[in-house]
Amino acid sequence: MSSAETEPGQELGWYAMRGWMDDTSAVSPSMLDEHVSYLRRLMARGELLAGGPFVGTAERLRIYRAASHEEARALVEADPYRIAGLLRYELHPWRLHHEVTRRLLTALGPRADRASETDADER
Repeated sequence: MSSAETEPGQELGWYAMRGWMDDTSAVSPSMLDEHVSYLRRLMARGELLAGGPFVGTAERLRIYRAASHEEARALVEADPYRIAGLLRYELHPWRLHHEVTRRLLTALGPRADRASETDADER
């Protein structure tokens, strides 16, 4: 069962990852491609709502959707940046109100598919 699937009556949870990359110069073009492909797969499966770096810092934020904290942690751990030892992170359960979610998804609309416009920012 994937993180986006649940048993009847089981709700998915939201998890906020605050991460740091100390040495972005170690990110090769191929590693960036692997990382972006991985994040796109998570988005397609509904396991990643949003993510990206804070402007002018080495910090980043991602919002995951998973059935448990352990599943959310596994999603972060499978990121090529984490596998390469470049990403440190904290993972916290996050309460996302349904109205806020609806508004966010409505605001993103068709623009949500245009991740390639900002892929370089993910470095």
